[in-house]
Amino acid sequence: MTEPIADDPRFDEWLDDCRNELERRNAAARAAFGVGDYNRWDIVQGAMQLVFSDKGKPEVTADAQCIGSYSYVTNTWKWGWASASVSPRFSNDILKVREYGEAHGFESLVTDVSIACSEDAAWLLAAGALVVLDAEGVYCGATEHGLMFLLLRNLRRL
Repeated sequence: MTEPIADDPRFDEWLDDCRNELERRNAAARAAFGVGDYNRWDIVQGAMQLVFSDKGKPEVTADAQCIGSYSYVTNTWKWGWASASVSPRFSNDILKVREYGEAHGFESLVTDVSIACSEDAAWLLAAGALVVLDAEGVYCGATEHGLMFLLLRNLRRL
């Protein structure tokens, strides 16, 4: 397990910019499609899609990729591409975040082991993926022991 997000002023500044972009894009996704307002979400890994539903009726879908997950049990983040429980196809695009980290010397974007961090820091890492991959938003869904962060593209009503 690596230490919490590195104390690197360049990385911190980049993450602050990413957080601002995440807030802007997620607000736009909520305003246009109600992302975050539906009572159910389902992942269709084979189709690489996320479907939002209300009262049993699918309403909105998006092309999705698993950015990563946060565990409340261990207080750690794990990238989707490093998780054995995530289909490689469902996290393949997230490897571009790793390449970005390698190019810029940002270790937290490169590591394939769990990163000890807070939930807020997990949101920052997801925000970095949003910016690197120029996505429409990030959806964070509750799992049995934590959170799954999903990158959203091509949001559309059904």
